[in-house]
Amino acid sequence: IGSVAPGRAWRRDTAQPGDRIVVTGPVGGSLLGRHLAVAPRCREAVAIAGRFSVHAAIDISDGLGLDLARLTAASGVGGLIDLPAVPVHPDAERLAAVQPSAGRTPLEHALGDGEDFELLLTLSPAEAARLVATPPEELVAGSSMRPAIIGAITAEPGLTARTAAGQLLPLAAEGFDHVFD
Repeated sequence: IGSVAPGRAWRRDTAQPGDRIVVTGPVGGSLLGRHLAVAPRCREAVAIAGRFSVHAAIDISDGLGLDLARLTAASGVGGLIDLPAVPVHPDAERLAAVQPSAGRTPLEHALGDGEDFELLLTLSPAEAARLVATPPEELVAGSSMRPAIIGAITAEPGLTARTAAGQLLPLAAEGFDHVFD
């Protein structure tokens, strides 16, 4: 239970075409144990909100692809993810190595695994660049946050991935879907 000042809440439905997509840290592979030691970015969120103009936000609890799809759908926009820019957690690399029969790459784990609890933010290009350039410890003492720009919000709905070679591919909204029977 908490509160937020009127007009200061981050929403999913306010992303704007041209915004940059920022993730606050590496993602994927949480099932190797991080999901049992959740450390949400609450202090970082408060610090970011106090210094930066965030247009839209969601936490990555169900997977980067799925949570981005939720944000873009709520906003009536799309997203373009630069695959080489996605910060892949070392746990995603380890998980891919210990489960080779699953056939998932570290990047696929980064895009579709859940319970990372990093923040997914959209900001203007200038604000995103300023956030990424700000040392995390300047925002929150002892923070492990490492924000990275991983793409942009597009006017055309849907998710697209751009490879290192510049090829554009559809990006599936994969992640953990809470289905109750």
